[in-house]
Amino acid sequence: MIDHEAEIIGRILINPDSFWEVADILSGNDFINPFLTKVYEGIQAHMEADLPIDAISISDKVKASNDQMIYLVQLQKNTFSSGGVQTYAQRIKEDSQRDRLRRIISDISGSMADEKPETTVGRIMSSLEGMEARSNSEHDYTSMMLQGVDSIEQSMTRKNSGGLVGTPTGLPHLDKALGGLWGPKLIIIAARPAIGKTALMLQMAIAAARKGHPIGIMSLEMDAAELAVRVMSHRTAVNMSAVSFGHNHEVDQMLGKQKNLRDLPLWLEDTLYDLEQITARATQWRLKHKIEALFVDYLGLITARGRNRLEQMTEITRSF
Repeated sequence: MIDHEAEIIGRILINPDSFWEVADILSGNDFINPFLTKVYEGIQAHMEADLPIDAISISDKVKASNDQMIYLVQLQKNTFSSGGVQTYAQRIKEDSQRDRLRRIISDISGSMADEKPETTVGRIMSSLEGMEARSNSEHDYTSMMLQGVDSIEQSMTRKNSGGLVGTPTGLPHLDKALGGLWGPKLIIIAARPAIGKTALMLQMAIAAARKGHPIGIMSLEMDAAELAVRVMSHRTAVNMSAVSFGHNHEVDQMLGKQKNLRDLPLWLEDTLYDLEQITARATQWRLKHKIEALFVDYLGLITARGRNRLEQMTEITRSF
């Protein structure tokens, strides 16, 4: 049986320029062999820095053991052709995708008993969509320009019809500066505690929903009841603190006004903390409710895979 991963590394070692033939197909994460993952990433780093590529230099780069260095030297010595690298790359990519599918199925099978069926379906769709996006990320110049022109035409159509380019925030100066919220894009509202980040987020979400834009909110800090009071307070212009303390006049005023308010295209989730579950729910909302923006309160409470908090936050922000 041919070891495609070893074959492609051997071919790149004898002809480093062949790396560029597969650079847009493979990444280090596509290799199943952990040592060859490091080797491929070491080769990529040397190529980008215009440094020498051979078994010895790469062994030094990845801090290979003596046995691993001998393995690379033998691999380079016993490879007689640099051809076929794209064929091997495609096979490695397919093997990698099969491995991801197996892990997706295994992960989901292990958690199905502990979550709602719709959550499981969302996780499956989100995971498969991520794989599809990685598999079809190449665009030639013509298709890239056509997509750009199409995006510009859509923006002009919305602008000429009196609407913003993106979803409105309800804050005129901010909408003028940003053109509304539009993506795919991650926007972070940052400030010290108790400054009003959640209040600002809700103001934006409600303003967009009142204009008919479907909005999703992931609340990790407040439950649905607390957020509902905030939403009602904002929409009825009744003091929330007074309502929270049960002052009769404000409570009656809020409940009376609330009856006359029409429904908003607004969806809330207040039980999920895991990154995969959150992205799965967001995918469901986008497909089912066509949400245009997702508000998350807040990033620091999300749990994700990673050896330390820096790695976890990198994964969280990259996913969003």
